[in-house]
Amino acid sequence: MSQKDTLKRIVTVILFVLSASWGFNGCLPPQSGAEEPREIYAFGSGPAELLLFTDYFCPPCQKIEPYLEVALPELHRAGVRITFVDMPIHDKTQLYARYFLYAAKADASFEEIMRVRRALFDIAKAKKVKTDQEMVGALKERAIKLSFLNVQSIFDQWSGSIKRFGVESTPTCIVTRPGRENLTLSGNRGIPEGLDKLRKELRGSP
Repeated sequence: MSQKDTLKRIVTVILFVLSASWGFNGCLPPQSGAEEPREIYAFGSGPAELLLFTDYFCPPCQKIEPYLEVALPELHRAGVRITFVDMPIHDKTQLYARYFLYAAKADASFEEIMRVRRALFDIAKAKKVKTDQEMVGALKERAIKLSFLNVQSIFDQWSGSIKRFGVESTPTCIVTRPGRENLTLSGNRGIPEGLDKLRKELRGSP
């Protein structure tokens, strides 16, 4: 099987998981009466938008995260809308994705969102948290607040974004700007190179 065919097969599996398996299998129930916020995973007002597709267990994603911890806050301050999309490549990713959304519901400040992402990546590296109870404990140790909600519609929106932009691997960034073609950046070299150019552009640097 060629590398291209293998990649297509992986993407097909991912999209099947997104459409059929994103859900509340064994998770704690959402708080009764809690309204489901729309697009809770997006931060900022745009008009430029950066969509970041990652998986907490993806080694290249783990490697590039320190760079993103610097670049994303700068882009957010410059007015770029940041949208996080968790791709469930690993079998435990949907557990981590749900708790990212629970934490975002509890505190949607961008500073806290970046702290939550860092915590989840650190927890994923340790490979010890596999259940809701373990995750609640791990986040409590880091003083991360949670507010439960039904995340299915958000998972559906993530699935739609993956299909819309044809994302086939992680990490991938899609940059959309009015009147310009979408910019697709991928990997530990392509993303920093592309985002550094965008940061310079927004600063007005040559």
